Amino acid sequence: MEIKNVAYTYLALAIVLGALYPVALYVAGHNGMNIFEFLVIGFTMGSAGSLAFVFLRNKQRKLLSYLLNKKDLAILLFVGLLTHGFTSFGLLYVEQHMSVPLATVIFRMQPLLMLLFLPFILREKVTQYQVAALVLAVLGMSIAITGGSISTFVVNNLPIFGLLIFVTLLDAVLPTIIKRYAYDIESSVFLFNIAALIFFVMIYLSYGAPSSPIGTASIEALAYVGIFFAFNPFFYYGAFRRLKSTIVTNTYFISPFLTFLFSAVLLSQPLYPYYFVVAALTAIGVYIQTLDKKGGTYIAKNKVARQHISIYDVTSAFINTNVDAVHDAMKGSGRVLAVKIDREHYNGIKGIIEMMRSQHLAGKSASLIYTHFDGNYINEKESDFIRDIIGVKDNEVVLMSAGAPETSERVFDSLVYERQAGLAHTI
Repeated sequence: MEIKNVAYTYLALAIVLGALYPVALYVAGHNGMNIFEFLVIGFTMGSAGSLAFVFLRNKQRKLLSYLLNKKDLAILLFVGLLTHGFTSFGLLYVEQHMSVPLATVIFRMQPLLMLLFLPFILREKVTQYQVAALVLAVLGMSIAITGGSISTFVVNNLPIFGLLIFVTLLDAVLPTIIKRYAYDIESSVFLFNIAALIFFVMIYLSYGAPSSPIGTASIEALAYVGIFFAFNPFFYYGAFRRLKSTIVTNTYFISPFLTFLFSAVLLSQPLYPYYFVVAALTAIGVYIQTLDKKGGTYIAKNKVARQHISIYDVTSAFINTNVDAVHDAMKGSGRVLAVKIDREHYNGIKGIIEMMRSQHLAGKSASLIYTHFDGNYINEKESDFIRDIIGVKDNEVVLMSAGAPETSERVFDSLVYERQAGLAHTI
């Protein structure tokens, strides 16, 4: 299956699983089960499931490398504590004081907040198309929150509302951090679950490990949550890394609408006509996203590169690369950046590219340079994916640089802009 199709499949699965998650939390919280006991059992199941998935995907060597690297382990455990631990507890706690639809639509506003972080953390360019699409989605969410009338929206408990806003903000910024660093997804999800499990075990024990009767409804909720913790992050981050960030976040606005439907069917909560207005606005927003051609391009720090070269971040194409040289160049904060040049331009710098690549392989250059048709560093699916997302014509060549983004910017500055400027001056 093509990389883009895989990404959209992951996104669809994440949306459905995410839509059912608030319903499962509501069921557990309203059937007399202790919150911390529920989370301990849920994360135990999630940890076991995600570990099995690591072995199923043959990623145990990467997991071991993270366990032996103190810095990587500390980063992944900390992020897991926040993403899996605090947000799960916060949403579960909030839903004991607020209806599922209301809590869900507020929580699912994180795409708007994420828009604030994209230029700074991922250095993604935000366009008017993305802003318009998100405004429509937020308008839909506002209609859902207010019930179609601002006068009906009354916050009876400001601390609870504040906690929900904080959890939403946290859920908006953390995925961008995860996308920023090229950690293996399967191994990361397992460590996220372990971090949350350790945290909640400590809290649960500090309260004397209270036990509560577990009914059929709670068992069903636990079974679902265990599956959710094990697989949903893999699907969500898998889609988020491969697709344009705002495509994923805007499409994810469908999830609250599905939650409304699930709440009506499974919890007998009312289904209002304006919910369908929310769905229509979301659909329009998703369509607007398809018109966007420049959103998601990389914002260069280098002034010359920023003004004269369109740079794309194509790291997502190489998440599962089997090429050690590319994988090593992406470690930590490394990225794969790309530019489009015409074939005549490429023929003029081919010798320089080969020389720079040799220097990199010899450890004398920090950036690995290659093209979209260089079979030693990129496979056919990765090449097709890159050509599709950045729109490559038949007479164009994609020049890529894997390594520190700032180094890649300087490479493009010298190979692309300076040569173009020199040719123009000569003419």
